[in-house]
Amino acid sequence: MRAKGRSVAVLALCAFILAGIGGCKSTPAGTGAEYTASAPGNNGDVTVSVRVEGKTIKEVKVISHKETAGVCEKPIQTIPAAIVKGQTLAVDTVSGATVVSQAIIDATAKCLEQAGLD
Repeated sequence: MRAKGRSVAVLALCAFILAGIGGCKSTPAGTGAEYTASAPGNNGDVTVSVRVEGKTIKEVKVISHKETAGVCEKPIQTIPAAIVKGQTLAVDTVSGATVVSQAIIDATAKCLEQAGLD
């Protein structure tokens, strides 16, 4: 009976650990960790992926959105690049596309919080 109780405890511990790292997707050794999160845009959620190595933001990518074509392209290109270049979320939003710009920033902030860099 003791072995059964120990097995249940081990399974519960494993489930707890896996639940705690649910927002993190591991990447190959030497490339850091990748996190994903979403924030509301004009037409639905904007989802970003952020790759972190140590305390350095290596890459920010918009991986899904439903924003209006012709409006969203500039912030999707410039906001992630500015975050990586400056290593900060204090970047300028794109005029005429402030909601999607802020959604990218907010989703990136959630990823950095998951990484313990908030």
